[in-house]
Amino acid sequence: MTFVPTSTAGSTPAGKLYIELDGTTLHTYHLPPQETNDSQLSRTGTVNMKMINRGRMLENDPVNSMTHFEGVTYLLRSDVIQAWDLEQGTFLTEIPLPEVQDPWVGFAFERPSTGDDSLVLHMLLDAFPPQIWTFHLLQDDTSNSYSFPECVGVEDAESN
Repeated sequence: MTFVPTSTAGSTPAGKLYIELDGTTLHTYHLPPQETNDSQLSRTGTVNMKMINRGRMLENDPVNSMTHFEGVTYLLRSDVIQAWDLEQGTFLTEIPLPEVQDPWVGFAFERPSTGDDSLVLHMLLDAFPPQIWTFHLLQDDTSNSYSFPECVGVEDAESN
């Protein structure tokens, strides 16, 4: 489940809520602005998970977590983070993840300061005790995507 905010100048933010319920569809709900006093969720559509899965077997590689950051919706899989423009239904890029023994189960992006191009990724590892790992991602200026530093031990997606 993830919230994708939308706002217009001078109004209270509203948005869409994406919820994956049954493994085959991602349901879309419109959240009205607070000033309307409307507490009813309005379902606006669905996204076919076959598009999101892009040939992956759902049982072996589910979407573990979703987040929306700077206009892009990110999906956490067992070995990658996928970037999507859900409004257009467009796949943007994949970021391969470091291989670890326990599964990644959550993540969040952060910009350390305004005007800074660096991007920080916080990831939750389902280990005992639970662990939060923080990575400073590298930006590829030619493709406008991000990757992990070489020292993290992530294989290049093109070599897989």
